[in-house]
Amino acid sequence: MSIESDTLRGLKSRSPQRVLQIGSWKVDPNLDEISSGGRIVKLEPRTMRLLLYLAANRNRVVGLTEMLDEIWPNVVVTPQSVYSTIAQLRQILGDSTESPAYIATVPRKGYRLIAEVAECLDAVPIDPTVASRDPTVASREAETAPADSAVDSLKPPAANPAGGRRLANWAVLIAAVVLAAVLSVRLHQSAPVAPTGAGAGAERSAEASLPAAAALPTSVAVLPFLDLSEKKDFEYFSDGITEELIDLLAHNTSLRVPARTSSFYFKGKAAPVAEIAKQLAVTHLLEGSVRRSGNTVRITAQLIRAADGYHLWSETFDRSDDNDLAVEDDIAGKVAETLRAKLTPRAPSDVSDLLDNASRNLLLECQFYLARNTPDDAVKAVDCFKKLADAKPKSARAWSGYANALLLRTHLIQYDDQGHADNVAAVQAAKQALSLDPNSASAHATLANYLMDVAHDWDGADREIKLALASDPDDPITLLAAGRLNDYLGRFEEFIKFTELARIRDPLNFRPYARLGIAYLYLGRYAEAEAMARRRLDVSPDGSGGHAQLAFALDFQNRGEEALAEAARERDDNYRILSKAITYQSLGRRAEADAAYREVLSELAEIPIFVAELNAFRGDKDQAFAALDKAVSTGDRGAYMIKTDFLLRSLETDPRYKRILARLGLPD
Repeated sequence: MSIESDTLRGLKSRSPQRVLQIGSWKVDPNLDEISSGGRIVKLEPRTMRLLLYLAANRNRVVGLTEMLDEIWPNVVVTPQSVYSTIAQLRQILGDSTESPAYIATVPRKGYRLIAEVAECLDAVPIDPTVASRDPTVASREAETAPADSAVDSLKPPAANPAGGRRLANWAVLIAAVVLAAVLSVRLHQSAPVAPTGAGAGAERSAEASLPAAAALPTSVAVLPFLDLSEKKDFEYFSDGITEELIDLLAHNTSLRVPARTSSFYFKGKAAPVAEIAKQLAVTHLLEGSVRRSGNTVRITAQLIRAADGYHLWSETFDRSDDNDLAVEDDIAGKVAETLRAKLTPRAPSDVSDLLDNASRNLLLECQFYLARNTPDDAVKAVDCFKKLADAKPKSARAWSGYANALLLRTHLIQYDDQGHADNVAAVQAAKQALSLDPNSASAHATLANYLMDVAHDWDGADREIKLALASDPDDPITLLAAGRLNDYLGRFEEFIKFTELARIRDPLNFRPYARLGIAYLYLGRYAEAEAMARRRLDVSPDGSGGHAQLAFALDFQNRGEEALAEAARERDDNYRILSKAITYQSLGRRAEADAAYREVLSELAEIPIFVAELNAFRGDKDQAFAALDKAVSTGDRGAYMIKTDFLLRSLETDPRYKRILARLGLPD
């Protein structure tokens, strides 16, 4: 008989369970212990259950839903519980996600145990009724586990025992319920008991790396809700619920709530609770899932305290199609109540802009396309918001979203005639939104972006940004726009101030790091520029320009060989060519610098600002100004960033520089 089927048979019984050898670890489920090389680690019961279930299904991919059903039956949890437990197991086993020896991740499918599994023949099973138990582990099991045995719930139970045995079981059950109630009260009155064992030590280590609780205000990050629908076709809804909760908690409570970009950084990533909280600098996490079946939507949510992973609140909401979207108000209310934060009613404009369920479903779909930030999705977002605005012409959110989508399409798909029409339509849509809701921060920010990037009306952009900030002073998009306006105008103190505020509000958005890095390069603060570039790459490793920006920061610190290596890693061809040419020039490698210069002239002729930057860096001012003249004449957007362009600093004392500024409408 195979070890898989034999092990599984053993899991069904209350009798002493077989001791296994999994890789180099001896696994004793009777004591909830694993050992290797003289080291003994106590596992929490559910962690042991998950390990045993993976062992019983060795070399088979076990999906997320299956794990939730088998390891957490009748308990309201979300997939984050699986992620955290897998991460803890890997840490205890000394496993690696890059080169796994025990648990392999199968993207978008689940997990697979790949280590060898065998019965440990020299082990003597111990009766679990007399085995010593760590009291802390026992208490934590009582807090979270259903009354039935954790092992029994892995598979259907055996036939009912005799009457006398049943009576004893009922006594145990009642005692367990009472104990759980007492522990629950105690846990709310005092600090949690510190975990014990090597595995718990790893948890303490992770918690120690968090900012001190006293140093953090009460705060909550809303992690992307997961689509657990059978067809996986409800992602726009699960993302939309997440965005609605972020918006509601950020604007209607005193809680600090990281912005969408930062929360969605963790979408599809398996990371421990402590690590997520550390990255987002929050004290709590809100996570959940959405599952659609027929005309019913089940939304599960749970609030977790980051310091110890304790579940403060969890609930499941079953809604029909005609009222499913009202659930975010219920969830936000529960979160605010649990964290003792006041939840203020929606503003009158928000209430008047509430859409019927079908329209709000459409709004979530539109926002889903907009957030994906690709040319194809920008086209879909424009069509989607237009449909919504036509259906609900009195909705400010519909018109504001339509304006934003039009500007995004112009930015991502550069075609002259359609781009001009999109710009005109965007302005009209934003003004229509403001006629319905004069305090729409989104509409003001869209107008500000148009006035900066298209009309180059700096005073008008400044007015719109001030109005947007008056409506929503913490909105990271508006803060970034304010920083960018000051970037255009060369006002470094304000540029850095607003961009740093955006970074704090949205710590896993790459844009603040990219823009702060540019400012520090210009100011000669190269170590800080390097730090910003590296952080940018941490949060957006596949984005364009990140490695080139790091190459510049390294080059200006006389680390040319490192700079060349980073330039070679740059994904964007244009940035890679330019950064390589700049670095060869700095290193004085004349032949390679000249060859790279010719490549820039050949490959980047249609980006005159790049040609100007390289000529300026090489000391050829005449050619630099000739290229700048072309950049201004052709409307190269990069020309408008001249006042903070670190590669053009050598031109600032030349009289021709002021004439360029005048043509651009920028102050000298």
